[in-house]
Amino acid sequence: MLLISNVLLVTNIVQVDKEEAYGSYNKSYNIIDLIGYLSTLEDNPISSHSNAQMDYDTSGDYSQINRKFNIDISPLHLWGKGPVVDLIIRSGVHRYVEFKCLQKSYMFVDQKFVSVPCSQADVFSNKFLSLTEKRMIMKFFKSIQNEEEYDPDLSFQELLIQMGLNEKLQSFILYSIVMLDKSSPPISVHEGMGKLNLYVSSLGTYGSTPFLYPLFGASDLSQAFCRLSAVYGATFILRNGVEILEDEEETFAGVKITDGDEIKAKYFISNYDNFPLSEYIEENLPSVQYSICITNKSLEPKSDIMFAAVPPGTVENINSIFITQLDGGMRVVPDGYYVVYLHTTYTESAQSNLENLVHTLFCGDDDEFDDKPKLLFSSYYTKKNRSHAPLPGNMTIIPDIEQHISFSEAYDVATKIFLSLYPDQEIMPEVPNPEDIIFEPEEEEQVENSM
Repeated sequence: MLLISNVLLVTNIVQVDKEEAYGSYNKSYNIIDLIGYLSTLEDNPISSHSNAQMDYDTSGDYSQINRKFNIDISPLHLWGKGPVVDLIIRSGVHRYVEFKCLQKSYMFVDQKFVSVPCSQADVFSNKFLSLTEKRMIMKFFKSIQNEEEYDPDLSFQELLIQMGLNEKLQSFILYSIVMLDKSSPPISVHEGMGKLNLYVSSLGTYGSTPFLYPLFGASDLSQAFCRLSAVYGATFILRNGVEILEDEEETFAGVKITDGDEIKAKYFISNYDNFPLSEYIEENLPSVQYSICITNKSLEPKSDIMFAAVPPGTVENINSIFITQLDGGMRVVPDGYYVVYLHTTYTESAQSNLENLVHTLFCGDDDEFDDKPKLLFSSYYTKKNRSHAPLPGNMTIIPDIEQHISFSEAYDVATKIFLSLYPDQEIMPEVPNPEDIIFEPEEEEQVENSM
């Protein structure tokens, strides 16, 4: 429900959530609640996640530092020049939430992190590329300004080959900038150029990488949207699930929530976690494999908050693996700790692929390689991919978000739902700054004052 509330500001809405905090599958957990959540997944069939495994010191006492953890169960970035940032600025949500730009973007290759060459300075300071390769990639970036010059029948992958880029440069572009998987079908030149331009245009907007991440975790972005929605009349009810959907002439007329109140409405929107009629829901293969690691040392000495791509085949992985590291300055872990998120498109070997990478990056208590970051906590789990049987026309189910890089898909889904319900209304019109609003007294009050 992250963006639905905000794009529906022009209507009166009531949002009911059975959880104690905002965010749903974008929720952030303290360390004790995270352990509890992952421990109960197998007994919670309606959860967004499943197949959890954890490894940590069970004798450890987290009570003193528990509240300093804000661990995201579905970590997502924002593009510096993406539509979500535009929405945050236009709507005024930026008044309620803070972000930081990640310091560096890397590709993990040959057992080390190599800076992604996407600006002229990055290219010429990159020691991983030869002088010839530096010239080739600079020529490529200069020649992509007009996609109309290229054969539309070519795929983007074929275009890179046609332009003479070797496998190393293709890998940088496909997996670290465009962020494709090995199993991804070929994409068009138009789509490839769009992804490439989004990355390049986002560079330098707020810092040295194109990625923004919310302080205090993704839940803080959720509460910021809810807070603005409440200002404009939305009602939010936490710790209440929907018990009954009242059916009337092939539509849903209303709902009854846990505390007994009944709510009537014209339209109903739900995600799978809060939808009470489980007989309508069908579970497909999971879409994403995640790992959360907590450590005492940065993966890369020069970068405390960073993003990295691990190309297919690096650690016997079938698909690309993406890494996000955050530190105590992001208010997601205590000072001196780091949280490292790893995620990849789901395959049957996805967990073993992530385990291989974890063993490559970290050391355990008995590991002799003390220069590696020490692994204090690790977990593995999958994100479900669900569908549903046909429903009455006034009920919309928010699909499980399959994209695991940014919030862009959530924005697209919210926009699509809004336009299906209110095709003639503007999506999230710009709201005035509260400090600029002048409240005129009512006419009766003016008469009384004049007397």
